[in-house]
Amino acid sequence: MSTRHKTTMLRICIAAVVVFFALAGQVRAQALPAMTYGGIEDDRAYALVEASDTGYVLAGWTKSFGPGTPGFTNVLIVKVDTFGIPIWSKISIGLQDDEAYSMTRTSDGGYAITGITRSYGLNAPAFSNIFVLKLDVAGNLQWGWVYSELPTQPASNEEAYSIIQTLDNGYAVTGWTDMGGTRDIFLLKIDASGVFQFFKTYWFAFVGPDDEGYSICETYDPNIRYLIAGRANIFQSPSFDAFVINVDQFGNPVPGFLASIITGQYQDQAYSVLWDGTAYVAAGWTNTTISGTPDILIWKANIAGQFMIGRTYGWDIADEMVMDDRSLILTADTNYAVSGWTNSVGPGAPPNPNFLILKLDTLLNLQWGRVHPSSPGAMTEEAYPMIQTLQSQKFGIAGWTDSYCVGGPGDEDFHFLTLDSQGNRPVCVIDTMPPFEDVFADIEEFSVDSFYMLEDAMEIMDEMVEFTEICTIIPGTMEIPRTILQNDLEIYTTFEGVTIRIGKPGRFDLTVYDVTGAKVSTLAHGMFEQGAYSFTLPMRTSAGVYFIRANLEGIGKSVKLVKLR
Repeated sequence: MSTRHKTTMLRICIAAVVVFFALAGQVRAQALPAMTYGGIEDDRAYALVEASDTGYVLAGWTKSFGPGTPGFTNVLIVKVDTFGIPIWSKISIGLQDDEAYSMTRTSDGGYAITGITRSYGLNAPAFSNIFVLKLDVAGNLQWGWVYSELPTQPASNEEAYSIIQTLDNGYAVTGWTDMGGTRDIFLLKIDASGVFQFFKTYWFAFVGPDDEGYSICETYDPNIRYLIAGRANIFQSPSFDAFVINVDQFGNPVPGFLASIITGQYQDQAYSVLWDGTAYVAAGWTNTTISGTPDILIWKANIAGQFMIGRTYGWDIADEMVMDDRSLILTADTNYAVSGWTNSVGPGAPPNPNFLILKLDTLLNLQWGRVHPSSPGAMTEEAYPMIQTLQSQKFGIAGWTDSYCVGGPGDEDFHFLTLDSQGNRPVCVIDTMPPFEDVFADIEEFSVDSFYMLEDAMEIMDEMVEFTEICTIIPGTMEIPRTILQNDLEIYTTFEGVTIRIGKPGRFDLTVYDVTGAKVSTLAHGMFEQGAYSFTLPMRTSAGVYFIRANLEGIGKSVKLVKLR
């Protein structure tokens, strides 16, 4: 492998998705929201953070919005309030696949997002490249870059799956690259403005060809700065072994500090790692179990990679898995929690999965377990990242579902769930504790190389995301039923769109149809307070005649609207 030459950087832009109904006024909703977000095609969430002001921010990809869809994907970022109601959203608009996989809240109150793009960068779309976006607290783009191999090197794929803000206010990103002919782990370090600092690759020199990074965290140890978790063909190719490697602030291995690995006869894979101040903990999944079905894998090691304790959690019926860089978190009481999914417990299982959330103490003993099927919840619910909020200490979990979505069952949407500080929720949560087995780990050496990267850019557009409230809490626990009358709902056309006047709080829908009666889009869906609201047709709507149907708790009214351009 040869050293690469540094080149200049170009800007990324992303798209603002204008959520008209969120700007129109306050929406009444439940304090422990369970929501879906998306459009009529597939949309999946892979990143979640608590917002810097209030609420939450989710990120992933969409096949519903922007050019190239539904054949290709665009990045989708959604900001919601504490009730789960969308405030603003952003999309990328490349003509090929662009997907977000990880996000971190930054020290200035903004957000940094990473993932893959096949729309921009050298050798796209045949090969994938890394992007990093920096947004401010309001979702405005501050800067963004695409990173790929130099023209002097063979074409290669780079895929990013985890990002953190570092102690020097820069950013560290990990994933994998095949620039060496097979997949190697990488560490990309950039400064606070996204300027390239270094790009290191790592691999295990044993049986298999592939070594892949999926999660990164930073420590306060004087010797080791970064920990990277992932999977590698170390001893049992084509099966993977789970690993955590440890490197210094320059991305170099430190003598005496070796990689911690879980190596079994079958698959062992790590997707999430955290540093608790004295040791590190990693999570993923393994089917090197007594039953032979995949179970959640969690193990703990000291900074030198020496094994401390390890467990698997799961039933013998079917699969339990963890597959996100932020599935494993340090909780407010200095214990741990992990999110994933189970095919063993809940509606539709097996074969369909449901969210699985486990709370563990520092010795990896289970404190509680929860399974969440959305309502109706008979299809797929896959959980990826999890957070715990600073003030209320509620848990938030993001992923995707095809059980109850904008496009109907079978259409995938972002899925967002909240639980209280004890993991409870009045509906859509099953209290359950999976059995566990002990596991053991080893340590191993790994190798390193260094490269430079090339940068490129993206463009922007506006769009609108739809949402659905699910798993609603029954009347009497949070919401008071009200009698809605005909005069509680009024609808008027305006020069720009329509104005709605709601006389009493209630569940409200606003839908656009064309002259053939075909549904064009949903402008609003959820619990609305009393008041006046204005709505505008999406920018993508072509000129023509449309009918707008409003419904408030079963009371319906319609108006005709002519869009001139």
